[in-house]
Parts: sequence; C-alpha cells; structure tokens
Amino acid sequence: MHLIIDDRDGRGSVRGLADPAPDHARHESEVRLPDGSGATVPDGPAKGFTIGTGITGAGREGRAG
Repeated sequence: MHLIIDDRDGRGSVRGLADPAPDHARHESEVRLPDGSGATVPDGPAKGFTIGTGITGAGREGRAG
C-alpha cells in the first residue's frame, strides 16, 4: 500500500495505491479522496489506519496556479 498526500492536486487529495502490477508498471487498485475526507487503509500491516484531517488538514478552497 502506498499513500500519496498531494497538496497541489486541485484542492488537495489523498491517494491510496494497492495491488502492484510490476509487469504493467501500475497498481491494480487506486482510491483518490479529497483532503478533509478520511482515507482508511484497507489491508496489510497498517489495516484500519485512517489518514484524516489530523494529517491532511481540512479540505482546501480553490487555489491559484
């Protein structure tokens, strides 16, 4: 499971990438949620861990540039 917290993606986002497919250079499973939403790790050693506003901050209003 890879987590990406991207503050430059529009209003901010949290992405979860799982099930790597190295032969295809991608992940089979991807979840993308806006900042301010709770993203919970679905499996693996960190199962149940939530990436919430304590980590990402509140959802962002639109930003320039």
